[in-house]
Amino acid sequence: MEQFTDTSFNKDFTQHYSLFLEIEEQQISFVICDYNAGKIAVLKRIGFNEVTNGTDFLTRLKTVISKEDFLHIPVKEIKIALTFPAFTLVPRMFFEEELAEKYLRYQANITVKETAEVNYIKKLFIKNVFAVDENLRRYISDTFTAPKIFHTTTALLARAADQKDDFSDSQLWIDVRQQLFHILYFENKEFKYLNQFQYKNKEDFMYFILLVSDQLKIDRNISDVKFSGHIVANSVLYNEVYKFFRNVSCADAYEHVSISADEEIPLHFYHALLSLQACE
Repeated sequence: MEQFTDTSFNKDFTQHYSLFLEIEEQQISFVICDYNAGKIAVLKRIGFNEVTNGTDFLTRLKTVISKEDFLHIPVKEIKIALTFPAFTLVPRMFFEEELAEKYLRYQANITVKETAEVNYIKKLFIKNVFAVDENLRRYISDTFTAPKIFHTTTALLARAADQKDDFSDSQLWIDVRQQLFHILYFENKEFKYLNQFQYKNKEDFMYFILLVSDQLKIDRNISDVKFSGHIVANSVLYNEVYKFFRNVSCADAYEHVSISADEEIPLHFYHALLSLQACE
């Protein structure tokens, strides 16, 4: 468990705050922040195995959320990101709302209990269609007030669209999770590629990164690789990538919000979570 709570945070005066929650298969992360003031009030990550074992995903999620008082305070807005569902991107000019589920089924196997959710990344003119379990959707709607549901890739893309003018001409962005990572590629400031991959070890991890690099004909000597998510410089995965790419670094501090300088929490761990601010 990782947690920060600002000492000045008053739980009785919270209507001007935003609550962002990211749901992964093994944990949740959330932040309560005032973006107008650029201030994080609460930042927390909770692993499911810390509170419950041996039950299905939704039961474990309910247990974690029910025990967390911060997730039940009144706030200005609630945005929730789901990290793991299947997704597909469709250019806006080709998108038809009534075909959303067909787009998704063409790209992935989804169950009869899953339905299609659609996000719009306005600055890139892209629709993100992803699967949401009906029971999970119902639980989220019953538990939170007017929640907006996004795929984690929507947050990553929306944030990248805001940053792209600062990107190199060959920009790879890799957001790392436990046994899952997302990889984005921008060329000459234009979006070219996004995908997610599951991995079990460093060999899997590197296989997919090098596969993408080869398919996109990326020059590893000039491409800039930025890491976010659960990774630090000189870690095993970081060093493996550095063997093949010349320019590798972790993402800079998130400039829109800050945390107490006394806290040793790298905000790039929470890049996707904080990027929900860019989602509409």
